[in-house]
Amino acid sequence: MVENYTNDRKASLDAVGLNTQYKLNDNWDLMADLAYSKVERDDIILESTAGTGFNKSGPKDTITFDTPDGYGLSTLSGVVDYSNFDTTFLTDPGGWGGPVGRAGYVKAPHIEDELTTIKLAATRHLDNVFSSVSFGYTGTHREKDKKGVEGFITLPSGIQAVVPEKYRMGVTDATFLGGSSGMISYDSLAMWNDGYFGFVQDVSQDSVKRTWNVDEHIDVLFVKADLDTQLFGYPLTGNIGVQSQHAKQTAKSYFTDGTATGTKLKSESADYTDILPSANFNFAIADDMTLRVGAGVTIARPRMDDMAAGVGYGAIADGNQPVQFGGNSYYWSGSGGNPTLKPWKATAVDISWEKYFGRKGYVSIAGFHKTLNSYIFNQTLLRDYTGAALPANANPALYSLANANRIGTVSVMQNGSGGWIKGLEATISVPGDMVTSYLDGFGLILSAAFNNSEINPSGTNPIDLPGLSKKVINTTIYYEKYGFSARLSNRYRGDFLGEVPDYTNSLQSRYVAAESLLDAQLGYEFQSSPLKGLSLSFSATNITNEPFKLYTKGNKNNVMRHEVYGSTYLFGVNYKFF
Repeated sequence: MVENYTNDRKASLDAVGLNTQYKLNDNWDLMADLAYSKVERDDIILESTAGTGFNKSGPKDTITFDTPDGYGLSTLSGVVDYSNFDTTFLTDPGGWGGPVGRAGYVKAPHIEDELTTIKLAATRHLDNVFSSVSFGYTGTHREKDKKGVEGFITLPSGIQAVVPEKYRMGVTDATFLGGSSGMISYDSLAMWNDGYFGFVQDVSQDSVKRTWNVDEHIDVLFVKADLDTQLFGYPLTGNIGVQSQHAKQTAKSYFTDGTATGTKLKSESADYTDILPSANFNFAIADDMTLRVGAGVTIARPRMDDMAAGVGYGAIADGNQPVQFGGNSYYWSGSGGNPTLKPWKATAVDISWEKYFGRKGYVSIAGFHKTLNSYIFNQTLLRDYTGAALPANANPALYSLANANRIGTVSVMQNGSGGWIKGLEATISVPGDMVTSYLDGFGLILSAAFNNSEINPSGTNPIDLPGLSKKVINTTIYYEKYGFSARLSNRYRGDFLGEVPDYTNSLQSRYVAAESLLDAQLGYEFQSSPLKGLSLSFSATNITNEPFKLYTKGNKNNVMRHEVYGSTYLFGVNYKFF
């Protein structure tokens, strides 16, 4: 079987803003900030399928897998020749159902995202413990609308066809996978744009729920006082303040019973208020030493996609892999958003110590702890799908297991409570001349972060917070003198549980392997002669072509994705007019 995936995107961005500040008198300053932006985006996510025959009717292949220990990237080899355009057809090789002549699937969503913000603030200057007090209002209105047009692509006639000559792009070398014959390559996007493929809209529940609208209003009242005083004889600066943030969110989505006339619009909403105090203090305990302490309650808004109202489902055809949950197999699954979803919310405490050596050298050590009052996770539950329709135009005989076993899974975004994030961060910057004059111009910058986290969505099996590596280390060695500059940098990030898009652009939780990226930069600026003001630069990123790898939990050899993007080299010329 050959699967051809093609993505195409066209997008436009319009933005306008106005910021004005007015000094009313020596004691009062006024400020107003207005902004508007709109993004429009059209995607084509095209999946074209080909094989040796319709519904597994062609020659059967025997696949041999080889996964070397310690490497994780499998190679495979078979006996069927997929490089012959005359024997590898556009068709439905797996017999997945749908309309006659199905040869793939296409998603063509249109997305509009509008954001309007207004901020009005006043500042009163003081001459006591507080240097000033600011208060005001911030309003944000965001509306995101997605029209999720999608459906089956079909052949002009029949159930299988050879790729027309004009769309053939030769044979793709498959030796990197272990194959010896290669596979046919063709321009499926051009076939779609030229109208070669037909289109039959998918009216299943899972498809229809991808059309949605989310409208969000955020109103914030705030007050902040800036400190500028002394404590025990040491200079003390910082600020204390509080915000009252009120959110009102409304989500609209379509539901269907699986028929062309059974589509209905549903609207759900929620509103709530969060009180967010904060305090930050900077103690200058010496001319070259600062102690910083901060505490506060912070929030992060949920993704608009996660607040969409639709919950869709789908049945799994006989012969395909069922959903595994709780040690059992299920032939129905569903997923969707949650219009009442609340933000991530944490109570955070931070402390850091900084020591400076001249103008370039410094050392800093910081620690932090965040208690998660609320977080967002994808919860999977069992659901009874009795009465749910099978895929439109599908042969019921292909879904006998789903028809007989109506209990399935549903995954919906939910708020959880409890959990924590804690860690240490350290940075050191050492100019070479601090060590010896022979190293004048050289320098080293080293930073490291060590994190630990825990949430327990299931109540029984704690997991790390998605997106956080336990260890991140950045190292830079540089030279800057006489107009020359050279820099070699390495960024190491440990493995972590991440959210990555699949071929439909939906986010999936996957384990991301550790990576170490090496970059370099060279530059020279002419400091005299007629070329003064001219500078040249050359940079190289990802010099070692580090792979991006996804793997399953607990088995780094079971690689689900292995991608390399190559190195990037840039040469720049800049001239400053004096």
